[in-house]
Amino acid sequence: KGETDFTKSFVSWIMSRKIYVSRLTFEGNNFFESFMKSYLKSNLVDKVTSFSLCNSTKSIDSIASFLDGLPALEEIHLTSSEYVTNKVITNILKMNNLSSISVMNLSGANTISTDTFKKIAKECPQLHDVTFSGKNVNDSVIKALTKDVPNLKRINVSGVENLDSNCLIELFKSHPHMEAVDISFCSL
Repeated sequence: KGETDFTKSFVSWIMSRKIYVSRLTFEGNNFFESFMKSYLKSNLVDKVTSFSLCNSTKSIDSIASFLDGLPALEEIHLTSSEYVTNKVITNILKMNNLSSISVMNLSGANTISTDTFKKIAKECPQLHDVTFSGKNVNDSVIKALTKDVPNLKRINVSGVENLDSNCLIELFKSHPHMEAVDISFCSL
């Protein structure tokens, strides 16, 4: 109850001052759910370009409907959570504003399957900055990014095990304008 009251007061305060927030970042769920409901009812959602939720401590199955309500959204960062699941990502891939997403960070996403990572590549060809790490990122995910994401400029696959160096070489060859690559802590 106290969390909901705080959220309503906070959102009201933001609205009363016509403060436009471009980046929303939450560590854990803290007051995310109540904030989400209050914020979507406000007229301030048009300016949000980046959303981050790190270390979620409970289910975030409804997050796609929240993200879809942010028309200017360009970046999604869902990191270090067992609740970033195939279902959550599948729902995000159905969003109306998916074509505007250019940055996707799913670091530490150990519950997302290889097939779901490949589906992201297929459904999001406009991505230019990708951070994929987790136990299910492998050569087939890199091949999907190589094939389906033509404007990729930055990739972070740090900590991914057993990547084939030839697969990475093909990625570099097909993306000559690559600006940044992070393969730290990878076993090649």
